[in-house]
Amino acid sequence: MDYRSPAGGDFTRCLMMSTRAALSQEQVFALFDIIPCMEYCELQRDAYGMSKGHALIRYANLGSSVYAKEKLNGFEYPPGNRLLVNFVDDGEDRGSPVGRMAMQFVATQMMSAPWNGPSSSQSMKPPSFPVSPMLRIQTDVSLPPLKKLATPESKAKERLFVVFSPSPLPPDVLEDVFCRYGSLIEVHLVPGRKVGYMKYAEKQCADDAMAALHGQVINGVKMKVMLADPPREESHKRPRTY
Repeated sequence: MDYRSPAGGDFTRCLMMSTRAALSQEQVFALFDIIPCMEYCELQRDAYGMSKGHALIRYANLGSSVYAKEKLNGFEYPPGNRLLVNFVDDGEDRGSPVGRMAMQFVATQMMSAPWNGPSSSQSMKPPSFPVSPMLRIQTDVSLPPLKKLATPESKAKERLFVVFSPSPLPPDVLEDVFCRYGSLIEVHLVPGRKVGYMKYAEKQCADDAMAALHGQVINGVKMKVMLADPPREESHKRPRTY
């Protein structure tokens, strides 16, 4: 798919959203899913799984994408962060007179439709959990329901060391998967390496996650899940000599 803007300002079924705020996949999905017929939404990430500040959204029909562009371009989400939404080339040919007439008709109809989504002065609460987890996680593993994270101040009683092949999963996907076994404190990916650490507040929860996920494939990525070595002390006392 060509991510360039379409020539002549044509309408397309694909949109590119840009944001300066650190939005998650779930937040972007929930926002654009307000408009019916969304069939694809993906936050663009770098090699380390961090957001690039862009998301690609595709709708099943032209009317929905035109409506989304009209209503969400310039929308403040979260408050103070103005979203930029533009059409991107979807590869379809609309250069014929009939195609242009159809685009104009759809745009006119959608612009006159009532808007039941959030107003620019209305703040939206991000969803507590993914709107549609099955769109984000593909695996043969029977995953338990989502569980709340432990507080950041919780003491880590066990750490898991995870090796990814061929590349690391995004942090939010890892959090989604590993939190399901309870008491997950945080996910940490090592920059430039295909490894990461999962910190748990309860040893049993870490053991359950390791037993269920070691050797499994999530979104095409195979994981080796092992107990991490205890953290090294930053300083060691010299043994006393007599």
